[in-house]
Amino acid sequence: MTSTGKTVVGKRSWDHAIEDLFEEMTKAWRQKKYRTDKVIDLIRFIRNAYAHRQERSPEFQKDLEENIFLRKYPSLVLDTFGVVQKLDFDEKRNNIRLALTL
Repeated sequence: MTSTGKTVVGKRSWDHAIEDLFEEMTKAWRQKKYRTDKVIDLIRFIRNAYAHRQERSPEFQKDLEENIFLRKYPSLVLDTFGVVQKLDFDEKRNNIRLALTL
């Protein structure tokens, strides 16, 4: 557990901090399920938000341009990098797949 994991999965799920973005992303994709108590799903959500930003509203795109995720979760990048290094995920892609299925 990282400091981000403890913060993000604290008393409220991570979708509360980005409620409008979460609503816009998930209303169009009912088949996409995000476990809002898991940091790995927050990372997946962030990846999908940027990958599909052109399909979103101008407000959504502006939030992404203004780095909303870095503002809401400032230590997420460094914590993720630390986990990747510690668990040697950069060397073993199968470990990444395994972690994503947990």
